[in-house]
Amino acid sequence: MEVEVPRLPEDIDRVGSGKVELLLPPPSSERSDWACPFSPASLGPDCWMWNSLQSAHPEKLILVDDATVVFHPVWSNSTAGVRGTRLLNGGMYYWEIAFGSRVFGSAMMVGVSTPAGRLESRDFEPIIGEDEHSWGLSHTGHIFHNGKKHLYCPPFQENVPTVVGVLFDGRTDGRTGGGDGRTDGGDGRTGGGGGTLTFFKDGVCLGLAFSDINPGRRELYPMVSSTAAKTSMRVQNMRRGHHNLRDRCRDVILRSICRPADAEEVLKRLPLSLRRYVSQQAWKIGRHKRCERDKFSA
Repeated sequence: MEVEVPRLPEDIDRVGSGKVELLLPPPSSERSDWACPFSPASLGPDCWMWNSLQSAHPEKLILVDDATVVFHPVWSNSTAGVRGTRLLNGGMYYWEIAFGSRVFGSAMMVGVSTPAGRLESRDFEPIIGEDEHSWGLSHTGHIFHNGKKHLYCPPFQENVPTVVGVLFDGRTDGRTGGGDGRTDGGDGRTGGGGGTLTFFKDGVCLGLAFSDINPGRRELYPMVSSTAAKTSMRVQNMRRGHHNLRDRCRDVILRSICRPADAEEVLKRLPLSLRRYVSQQAWKIGRHKRCERDKFSA
């Protein structure tokens, strides 16, 4: 899939070929080379989308569809980001971000953020992890939180499509520890009693990036950002664990309703308490089927 835009002179984050290329690699779920003791493939399917109400100005960011975002479609002189609709607090979730063929610039980032985190900046900078409200990984190989950066992995190869997997485990609720989202002054990959964040690259586990993630009373959501012109990212292979049997039952019920028009008939057959619980996630109705059908292919 390509989006035509005017050709611009080449210049670092303004570089352009005249097109936004969405040449994306296949989901890593099609491979079996997971290097972590825990495999995200063991989680159940999930489905969410980018939130158009939690994104940078449309001049800086375009949502091509629910899953695909194009940053700086004409040219870039700033940083733009968008958050997803998936609430992460208290659960275990995995998703992949497929980078397009244009990988370059100051900071193309993947991570998690509360609504207090910035969605755009006038400068070329890593906004995911710039303060206590977000935690992120840049294509430069650095992880960021609270304005501090640490080398986490080798930098991504420029202009080569890649898939970054994100595994968030918030089942410990993130209420213990020092609150800086990392370990006690070490390399950020071990220890901690709060939520954890682990990254994968092309199906290979890179190790624990953050532990003791503590968003306090704020909600936590997936987020991506980029400083580079005509770059693209797509969310795919979304998976989740279930908190308990009731949570699992709700997911099965929602997945069984193919159309919003069928929801009322199904919901009225449920006990009142379960009906209200299922209705809290009613926006998902019909979306699971679409996710299974197209798997967010470009």
